[in-house]
Amino acid sequence: MGQGASEEAQHDASSDLEQRFSAAPKPGRLRMLCLHGHRSNNDITKLQVGNIKLEPAHGVSCDFFEGHIIAPARDSTLAMFSEGPFKTWIDVNSPNESLERSLRDIMAIVKAHGPYDGKHIQ
Repeated sequence: MGQGASEEAQHDASSDLEQRFSAAPKPGRLRMLCLHGHRSNNDITKLQVGNIKLEPAHGVSCDFFEGHIIAPARDSTLAMFSEGPFKTWIDVNSPNESLERSLRDIMAIVKAHGPYDGKHIQ
């Protein structure tokens, strides 16, 4: 594969990561990267995080990142809150490879958009 093809593949991978990432940075606040659960998505996680009021109660700015594997919704009620697609982090047919990719994707987002705080919030 030529250098141009390699650069194009890296650009496509980076573009995919950015499409799965959602942020509303607020300078001077604690920052947290939020990852959805199995067969869910950013829409659902935003609702859940909004419900616990991290931003207004604790001054936390939340960024959201989705898995790369499209999967059916974990529960049929999720369709009432999101059009989908729903995603997961690990493919049961290739758990090691998909977990490795998910971890690499998360680390790429942290590198591109971090740092994130790991402070315990009470």
